[in-house]
Amino acid sequence: MGVSEFIGFTIEHELLVQRSTSLLFLEEPFSNMEVDTVVRSLPNYKSPSLDGFNNEFTKASWEVIK
Repeated sequence: MGVSEFIGFTIEHELLVQRSTSLLFLEEPFSNMEVDTVVRSLPNYKSPSLDGFNNEFTKASWEVIK
């Protein structure tokens, strides 16, 4: 078996993290379209949540409960 030699590496933090001058968009409320998209993308055939309802129930009755 051979032995590998560690050469080392450097990390350029500036390339990994992008600075944002304004984070006000994080305080905006969710739009109805965003919430509807998340509900539609919920996986089917999962165990019921703590309230006893599964995702199929939530999807089928979304127009009433939203």
